Amino acid sequence: MSLAAALFFLLLAAPAALAVQYTVGDSAGWTTTGDYQTWVQGKTFRVGDTLLFNYGGSHAVDVVSKSDYDNCNSAAML
Repeated sequence: MSLAAALFFLLLAAPAALAVQYTVGDSAGWTTTGDYQTWVQGKTFRVGDTLLFNYGGSHAVDVVSKSDYDNCNSAAML
């Protein structure tokens, strides 16, 4: 029974061990003008993989309410 349990846990852990983190845009980072059609060529994304978005300091994240988000209103930031 313990062999079966060990195999079970090994099968559960295997996808996490094989997961890949992709940096979007590679060393150039993520930009609004990036050629992501070319960047994605040759990559196969699988469940468990992650995408890392590196971007310059000129970007920001605005926190808004759901209502303001739904109405594209960033003037009322939280």
